[in-house]
Amino acid sequence: MKDEELTPDTAEEVGEEEQHDEAPLAVTLPFDDDSVAALRAGEWVLLSGPMMALGHEAGRHLLDLLEQGEPSPIPLEDATVYFGTPGQAPMGAVIGSMAPQYTNDFEELILHLVEQGVRCVIGRGPLSDEVVQRLKRKRGVYLVSVGGAGALLSRTVYQAQVAAMEELGRDAIRSLKVEQFPAVVAIDGFGRNLLQNHSSNPFPENDNEDSV
Repeated sequence: MKDEELTPDTAEEVGEEEQHDEAPLAVTLPFDDDSVAALRAGEWVLLSGPMMALGHEAGRHLLDLLEQGEPSPIPLEDATVYFGTPGQAPMGAVIGSMAPQYTNDFEELILHLVEQGVRCVIGRGPLSDEVVQRLKRKRGVYLVSVGGAGALLSRTVYQAQVAAMEELGRDAIRSLKVEQFPAVVAIDGFGRNLLQNHSSNPFPENDNEDSV
């Protein structure tokens, strides 16, 4: 990944009142420069392809490894990382409910991940300006998902397996393959930030449903 900011010909500012009525944009993972540049803050997307999923426990372990200069146990170049720990999978299901977690709990980890090549992080809630600027510099994006839709999100997963830290059980890092996983672009590759005027995720959600 080039360490150089994207520069649109017309840097359209995305304000709080701007509406995006177009159909969701289909995106095939992994992201690259072109697919990052095609996104605008506030736009709905449907993701298809591979992503990694991890929660707080795995996040703490991974941060410790990266801070100590150890190699990552999962591939990071151009990766998409979803912050959320899946619940117990119902009979016949690939994975359990997987509501997104607040990404501000993972900011130190996100800084390391983006620096090492991660293109996209997915969670809920705003991120600090430091993380926004790191994403912009490394040509990455931040997507948000609805907190009360964990069961719906799990139905987009057609393959799931433990990728690292198996000893953590349900908190292990998982490799997922998804089809039409819905999300909203909160911070695009130009640093335009849908959440800059919000103290929390502006999208409707039920904090009591699918909590993790």
